[in-house]
Amino acid sequence: MIQKAARGQVGLLCEEEPVSDSLSEVLHHGGFRVLSTLPVSGAALPDLQADGVEAWIVVPPNDAAAAAQLEALLKRAGVRYHLESQGEMELFGEAFIRWQDRLLQDVTTLLGQPKPEPEIVYTRPAARPQCAAPDGLEILVLASSLGGPPAVKAFLDGLRPGLPFPLLYAQHIEPEQLESLARVLARHSHYQLRIGQAGDVVTPGVVTLVPVAERLDVTGGGILRNPGCPWSGPYRPCLDEVIDAVTAVYGARAGVVVFSGMGDDGSRAAARLERSGGRVWAQDAASSGCSSMPDATRAYCQRPYSGPPTALASNLSLLYARA
Repeated sequence: MIQKAARGQVGLLCEEEPVSDSLSEVLHHGGFRVLSTLPVSGAALPDLQADGVEAWIVVPPNDAAAAAQLEALLKRAGVRYHLESQGEMELFGEAFIRWQDRLLQDVTTLLGQPKPEPEIVYTRPAARPQCAAPDGLEILVLASSLGGPPAVKAFLDGLRPGLPFPLLYAQHIEPEQLESLARVLARHSHYQLRIGQAGDVVTPGVVTLVPVAERLDVTGGGILRNPGCPWSGPYRPCLDEVIDAVTAVYGARAGVVVFSGMGDDGSRAAARLERSGGRVWAQDAASSGCSSMPDATRAYCQRPYSGPPTALASNLSLLYARA
């Protein structure tokens, strides 16, 4: 049974909106509810003592005098708070993942909670046989969120060159980060990376990144099209919609690999793909920056092959070598 519950209610004090948005998203994914977001310059005693806010996450100003004045205000308000500073880093890189893990642990400690259990609670199927050789595979979807890009890169670097099917990669990410992600993934890879557009044809040897700003579906012949409606759900692209669109066209000839991520986006669609005869792989919990999404996939699906990214790549490559 899948269930998600808020682990606490917090407020944000941050002057820069992009940093505030990033903090809010990480806290939400970690199970915390953000009740209030205020700029540092507008903070006042009544705001800090607002009902329901159990603690404040504060990004102090760079000016030392202003930062000291803010901390004095927080102490006068008698509230719990955590001073946070996020330096410049690749928002999909390993340093960012470590920062997120540390932030969530700091907030958990601040609220006096025990070490958090995984966000997704599930019942694991009793037994899962290894997946059969994918002799009919004609497209492979890669789906990931928080902590996913380093895992996807390890998977692509370990994947056998020349596999005769295209790869479609859907990643929860900000639109302006997509080109940088494509450049990072292309290093040392046997596969070309490109950002998909309506009218493109997905082809073997190419990893097509699903765009974030516009929704794309797959039609017969692997042609990408814009259906004229936005992605649904709170995160873009919607992984469930990407996998469902591929399943509708390819059915048993499709596969999906679910990598690290919080929440369960993609897991239900992976189960629908499996019921259509498609194949499912999922990153194991031990190697995931956040295992909620692959854990949910294992909960919904009956026969996913699990392992670290390099093992997933080896499994797929070996199966094709035998086919």
